[in-house]
Amino acid sequence: MNDQNQVIIDSAMSFAEAIEGTTAPMEVIDSLSMIDVLYYSFDGQRHQGQILVDGRLERPIAQPILLGIALAAVFVAGAYVTLRIPALAAQVRDVLGFAQSGSLTLLTVTTLLSGIAEELFFRGGLYAAIPRPHQLWTSTVLYIAATVLTGNVMLAFAAAVLGLVTGLQRRATGGVLAPILTHITWSLSMLYVLPHVL
Repeated sequence: MNDQNQVIIDSAMSFAEAIEGTTAPMEVIDSLSMIDVLYYSFDGQRHQGQILVDGRLERPIAQPILLGIALAAVFVAGAYVTLRIPALAAQVRDVLGFAQSGSLTLLTVTTLLSGIAEELFFRGGLYAAIPRPHQLWTSTVLYIAATVLTGNVMLAFAAAVLGLVTGLQRRATGGVLAPILTHITWSLSMLYVLPHVL
């Protein structure tokens, strides 16, 4: 029987261990703080990870949101290239067709909930269940495989990029907050911006 009060330590480095080998300037290193991140995983246990952040930040909130915006900007730029390839443009338009029909409020809620659920599963429970050091690549490949089943190559490409980025965040932070924030920021940006580009 599992002890519900037990905390599984995913990362327990000292600050010195965390910055070992860095070539960052001292003023950058001096501005960093290491914080612990606690979360519940699908294994029913509490996990603890760590992240190095600017000393003024308490949780990884701004960085993942900014990363989601940056990813969205890259995908919007890529949409212009995609428009020149008819087969890919058609697949993007198929996905965006949902954004242009029906209730935008309902679609927004669905986009938020599915982004959260995907990260809780792929970067939460599944990631924690995969033996080290295969967590990043295995969870990313399985995320791509799940998306390939849609038959849309553009969604599979997006899953590859987003899965790798959020997997790296999971590895760096030891938690799912950063992956969730990046995913939902990217998804909502795609929902609201991309239809106006195409």
